[in-house]
Amino acid sequence: MPPASPHPPAPSRTARRLTFFFILSLLAVLAAFGVAIRVSLDNAYREAELETAYSAKVLQQHLHRALETVDLSLLHAADRVRGEDWNTLRSSEENWRILSDLAARLPQVRSIWLVDARGRMLLYSAQFPAPDLNVAQQEYFSRAVALDGGHVIGPLLPGRFTGRPFFTVSRPVRDRRGRLLGVAVAALEPSYLAEFHARTNLGSGAVALLSSDGVILSRYPFIPEVVGRKAPHPALLEALAQKRIEGTLIMGGGPLSGLVVASFLRLAGEPLVVVANKPVSEIRAGFLHGLPLMAGPLFLSLVFMTALFFVHLRKAREEDRSRAALAESEARFRLVTEHAGEIISLHDASGRVVFMSPSCIRVMGYPPEVLAESPPEEFIHPPDRELVRDALARPVFQEKRHAKAAFRVQHADGRIIWLEVGLSPVLDERGEVVQAIAIGRDVTARRELEELKEHVEHITRHDLKTPLICALSVPRILRGHGNLRPDQLQLLDHLEKTSRKMLDMINRSLDLYKMEAGIYAVRPVSVDLLGLVLGGVEEMRNLARARSLAVEVRVDGEPPELGDTLQVRGEDLLLQSLFLNLLGNALEAAPEGGTVGVELSREDRFVRLAVQNMGAVPEAVRGRFFEKYSTHGKEFGTGLGTYAVRLIAEVHGGSVGFETSEERGTTVWVLLPVAH
Repeated sequence: MPPASPHPPAPSRTARRLTFFFILSLLAVLAAFGVAIRVSLDNAYREAELETAYSAKVLQQHLHRALETVDLSLLHAADRVRGEDWNTLRSSEENWRILSDLAARLPQVRSIWLVDARGRMLLYSAQFPAPDLNVAQQEYFSRAVALDGGHVIGPLLPGRFTGRPFFTVSRPVRDRRGRLLGVAVAALEPSYLAEFHARTNLGSGAVALLSSDGVILSRYPFIPEVVGRKAPHPALLEALAQKRIEGTLIMGGGPLSGLVVASFLRLAGEPLVVVANKPVSEIRAGFLHGLPLMAGPLFLSLVFMTALFFVHLRKAREEDRSRAALAESEARFRLVTEHAGEIISLHDASGRVVFMSPSCIRVMGYPPEVLAESPPEEFIHPPDRELVRDALARPVFQEKRHAKAAFRVQHADGRIIWLEVGLSPVLDERGEVVQAIAIGRDVTARRELEELKEHVEHITRHDLKTPLICALSVPRILRGHGNLRPDQLQLLDHLEKTSRKMLDMINRSLDLYKMEAGIYAVRPVSVDLLGLVLGGVEEMRNLARARSLAVEVRVDGEPPELGDTLQVRGEDLLLQSLFLNLLGNALEAAPEGGTVGVELSREDRFVRLAVQNMGAVPEAVRGRFFEKYSTHGKEFGTGLGTYAVRLIAEVHGGSVGFETSEERGTTVWVLLPVAH
């Protein structure tokens, strides 16, 4: 970044710039004022929509509760007379008083009456005895009779006695066997809606209660000529015809002149619609009333912008000095990062690379621009991506603390190398992560040494496993025999011998490490492989006995005879470990009650040692049978047995292989050089 100029701009140029910016600012303020006027008007309409929607919602909820109360009252009345003799209900003054008190307690109810199954009125809350009327032809009666339960809301009807319109809520009354006894009916007072709206002061607009087909049942303020007729708003009628549940419209054509903002809302489960509106003229009047208040901020904005541009030049000079200091700081930072041996990178709050030091070429083989333009996940070894998220990304970007982790990445030449990365968050004044600094170094060599050490330890633990099984089986046998006898003492001696062999194997762990590293020097002697095999079979006899297995040893297809030997060149302890691994694996894999075969044969310059057992090697591990950690289905298996066999065979100049099938079982063989 070039350094800032030490000289301020020429005065004339500064004056022109200030004038230019002042004119732009003036135009911007005027444009903002125009936008503010438009936004304010839109907000006024939006507030009117919210006000009418709120009024409709409150009325809908209140009417819903009122209808529920009426329905519960009808249900109570039905339960009261269900067990009565309906032939005497008409003359029951007690039941009439109960019905009259029930109607008096409900402000939304004008009257309640009870009719029998033929439509004849039995009880009427407003008069005793009830008038001699038959309502069988009324729609509210026929619709209620058709119900098994629940209630039905009827159309608007003129009052027979008062002349005032009303609408009904009716429900059937059935006995306990479901037979129709009659119908309970409540006449609802439409003016209840207007009275509630007046009490609650929900707004200055009008509200109305409509049937689902648009007929006005009630209105506030009350206009007599519109009650009982369809709403004179085509847009509203179209919305109701489309079965819309709720909505807000700007419409005209009503009893009042001008447009209105109207919100409608259906009552859930009822054929009723609540409508609330507000005249557009009232909305505009409120907006114009508040318009002068917006002129004050306009004037203050002009004054502020004028003062702001007078101090602009001084601030610009300060910013130039700050940029120069920042450029100098960045130059020092780049000097450090370009000559550092580690990769130094800067990341934004999302983890994207903002800066990458050139040392990434030496470590990973990629130039900085490649790493900066690609997501970090592309270079991380797939199995380690979750580790990076859990051990680095989450602690730094979510928990806001330093974190360190080692993981694998892909080098530009295709190699997989190990990086150890420390990541630290950079927090702003609010404590939020704005950036993160990472320092990474190549630890491939160190990891390889650690893995070699770990592998040697695994191999050593695996070699200890077979003698340990023998040692652990002896106490179980002793507990089964009771008091110690000479043969039990022999078993204890055998346990001591096995433990001593385990110590010898521990002492050989360094040799296994050297084999894996390719630096082991064999000290071969002539070893009787047949004697070694027979000794190993004896050592593993307890394991074989515990699984009811027989072990058969053959030399060139025949049982060995006393005095037979078969000499190979090698180290005795290593060859013992090789055979015990093979035999132990076979004894563990063979089905109980079967036979494990050990076959020794001469093949040219080699002796072939083969161990056979029934059971096939699982398909999943056949391709990596002699690789490290190859195991399947063994609870305590480490996957190092056949790997150690291959190492020992190869360091002796031999080779290994296996054959497996479901029919013939599995045979693992080793070729070892014959002793000359």
